[in-house]
Amino acid sequence: MATTLKTMRLSLLIPTLLAWTLGSAQPGTLDPTFDGDGLLVVNSTGTPRVCALTDGRLMVAATNDASSVKLVRLLLDGSPDPSFGTNGIVLVPTPVGTLDLSGFTLRPDGSGLLLGSVAADGGVPGFGFVIQVSVDGTIDTSFGTNGLVSVGFPDGDVQLLDLALESSGALVVCGVKVRPNPTSGQPTYKDAVALRVDASGMIDLSFNGAGAWIQASEPLPLRTFTAKYVHLLPTGHIVLRGPRNYLTAPGSDGWQITLLPDGTPVAALSILTSGGFGPYSIVGSAANTNGALLLAGYMDLPPAGLNPQLTVTLPSGTSNSSGGVYWGHPGPFGVPFSSGNKLARATSDGSGRFLFAGHNDNRTDRWYLGRTIADGSTWDQGFGTAGEVETVFPAAQSLQPTSICVLQDGRIVVAGRVFISGVQSWAFARYNAVAGAPGHVAARVNLGGAYDNGTALMKRQLFTNMQVFPYLQPYMEPSFRSVGSVPQQVIPIGAYTNTSATGMVDWIWLEFLSTSEPSTILASRAALVLRNGQVVDVDGISPVDLRCGGSTGFLRIRHRNHLSVTCSVPISLDGTPAVIDLTLPSTPTFGTDAQACGSGVCMMWPGETNGNGVVSYTGPENDRDPVLSAVGGSVPTQVLQNVYAVEDVNLDGKVKYAGAENDRDPILLTIGGSTPTNVRHEQLP
Repeated sequence: MATTLKTMRLSLLIPTLLAWTLGSAQPGTLDPTFDGDGLLVVNSTGTPRVCALTDGRLMVAATNDASSVKLVRLLLDGSPDPSFGTNGIVLVPTPVGTLDLSGFTLRPDGSGLLLGSVAADGGVPGFGFVIQVSVDGTIDTSFGTNGLVSVGFPDGDVQLLDLALESSGALVVCGVKVRPNPTSGQPTYKDAVALRVDASGMIDLSFNGAGAWIQASEPLPLRTFTAKYVHLLPTGHIVLRGPRNYLTAPGSDGWQITLLPDGTPVAALSILTSGGFGPYSIVGSAANTNGALLLAGYMDLPPAGLNPQLTVTLPSGTSNSSGGVYWGHPGPFGVPFSSGNKLARATSDGSGRFLFAGHNDNRTDRWYLGRTIADGSTWDQGFGTAGEVETVFPAAQSLQPTSICVLQDGRIVVAGRVFISGVQSWAFARYNAVAGAPGHVAARVNLGGAYDNGTALMKRQLFTNMQVFPYLQPYMEPSFRSVGSVPQQVIPIGAYTNTSATGMVDWIWLEFLSTSEPSTILASRAALVLRNGQVVDVDGISPVDLRCGGSTGFLRIRHRNHLSVTCSVPISLDGTPAVIDLTLPSTPTFGTDAQACGSGVCMMWPGETNGNGVVSYTGPENDRDPVLSAVGGSVPTQVLQNVYAVEDVNLDGKVKYAGAENDRDPILLTIGGSTPTNVRHEQLP
């Protein structure tokens, strides 16, 4: 019999709580294009984990039974995707004895990774597993052994709890190893474990020098460790977090450790406490694109009960705000939460803001979604009501959020489990996240480092190595400030293949500046520049939307190793793209010689390798020395191959200091060529 999905459309019954306007795009409002009202309930068992494909479709995974996982693909409107499996469902076979699915993520090409564990069976220890499925949901037999990687230890049962995908295609997994206590009658030991599985599905035996990192239980008093969360930082470091439980004495707290990319610890494990106020439970953890870390948990404070707490740790290691950002005292809309309030899931969006979802044991028909500003120091006042949203599912019981994902356009999806009229189901809500009306711009610009006079097009040699060029835009705070709620951009799979005049060259950064105070950025975002100079969205075709329709300002274009250029004629943005062609000498720009112009064409000045807005060949903070340092410093003829680096001034995927097509000569040409002590400054409004 074919498996089908039965959906129930819900209407929000308490409009006074949210004051949402149907069709409004204000951050935190429900998206009515999702099942008609932003809410969806699907009759299904298991704990749903949701991920978004680059086109906005949703992939949902949950345990189906003890020997299979259910994959469901939903279209943009929330309906099942008829092109996926049978009625939008694929059942993926798993080892017999599978416990509840603990992790699910997607690779950039849309293939999926399922993380789970198998219970011990008689004398056979329990083990963890990773299964890779293709885009169509079938098992990818080229991964591991027929699509499966088993993780086990001979001295205990393994449960895998979280996974993180590295840019190389490898993944780091973590969990717990449960082993007998050598003292008869005493509680079992629980050791935190982490290891790496490479892109082909082989366990990396060099990780931590032994194939795994393990934090053993402490025997006196007995304290056990579980690795519940794993995060990858922009530096490549690995952060592990989880609970530490006291089994022979009351109490609990959390722990954290940072590992180098090879798995060796940076320093000793550190303890995350509740400030000495009482037992502390970790229920959520997240890392953002800037390397900040969020910790979600709650303290048990009799007689008040559970006290939810959020703490954000900055990349410098300091915590933001006094004791963290607190949630629920008072709760959203001025209503204090009762002792049943709990945080459940945490993540971050592409702009570095943290998102978290929670529920209340005493209000089982609703969940709560909150968003902080990028540094985590306070609520995002532009999201919902003072940073929080309360969402009611009519007739719901035991509603609990279990997963959060962020679409490429910034919209937020929360998934959870619920009972409706006694029927176990999945619950989904999709929220708008980007403020402002559409504000499109159709710009053209040339990057001087990549420009080829012979073809009058830019070269696209960066794309000769797909593993080097980043799918995720490379512009990060603080040098490139994200303003205006447009999320971090990701290139869809397939956009690399175009080698024509409309093939992609590199990522660039757009800023829309205030006309009255040009140092004020009204909106900013990453985009792509094509060989012919067109600036487009990540689909390689569409004009760029800065989400600031109705605004007037100056357009500034920046690049990671070129001097920026700003058009000096204000433009007004709306749904019709504003055209600015900075490849033409007739287009006015701020300053003098803001670009290199000749033979009827203009291009941005290359050679800005150290981020100070000046190109220099000699003297302090010059741009030539970083090129020499990149190739090793002592042997200038060495070449750094297959890289994506700011020292690659001519954007050919190599860093060269000497010889043909080196990266030193463009710097000299930018400052004038004949006098190496000259400098060229960025021209600003």
